[in-house]
Amino acid sequence: MASSTLIERALSVKKEIGKARLVIVSKNASIEQIRELAGAGFVEFGENRMQSALPKITALSDFNISWHFIGHLQTNKVKEAVKHFSLIHSVDSLKLLREINKRAGEIGKRTGEIGKIQEILLQVNASGEETKGGFANKEEVMGAIAEIANMKNVKLLGLMSIAPDIEAEKTRECFMKLRNMRNEIAGELKIFLPELSMGMTNDYLMAVQEGATIVRVGRKIIEPERT
Repeated sequence: MASSTLIERALSVKKEIGKARLVIVSKNASIEQIRELAGAGFVEFGENRMQSALPKITALSDFNISWHFIGHLQTNKVKEAVKHFSLIHSVDSLKLLREINKRAGEIGKRTGEIGKIQEILLQVNASGEETKGGFANKEEVMGAIAEIANMKNVKLLGLMSIAPDIEAEKTRECFMKLRNMRNEIAGELKIFLPELSMGMTNDYLMAVQEGATIVRVGRKIIEPERT
């Protein structure tokens, strides 16, 4: 039997964000909780660690779930990531970008297929914090996009950032910076970058106000089951 409280929380967030996509951060969710949410029509889930994500992906293979990788992705985990995740949010370096293109191209190689086209977002360190990963500025992002133009197995959808957990005004500045950067780059290069992944449990409403098309919400919806 579905937990009405769990579904109600997800519906409440979805109503608040309007047309933005809700990626439910499921790192603290049980397989049964994800199953309940998927059964109610919520099919986009975000995981930030490969070892905890894979058992869930396997157990829930009977659902048409779109899995998003939202954490720091190590290059030695890329092979598994491109097998299982529809969108990788956290591409934070050229080295990682090249590995994703390589590993995605290997999928189906033995059967003569061209490989997977892996959808990605470039992570931007909009706050400038040393503890956060990502491309540092517009020039670095444009350099990465120049490389993507020559890649056969990567499709760039937009940008992603993690705002600092400090006063609201600084958080809003980071969201505005990411939106403006996306708009400038898209205009200058004449490319389509539809997605802005920004905003989590503490700041997703502000992120939507500043143009987020994807929000990553976990704690507002998922409460770890007590044992």
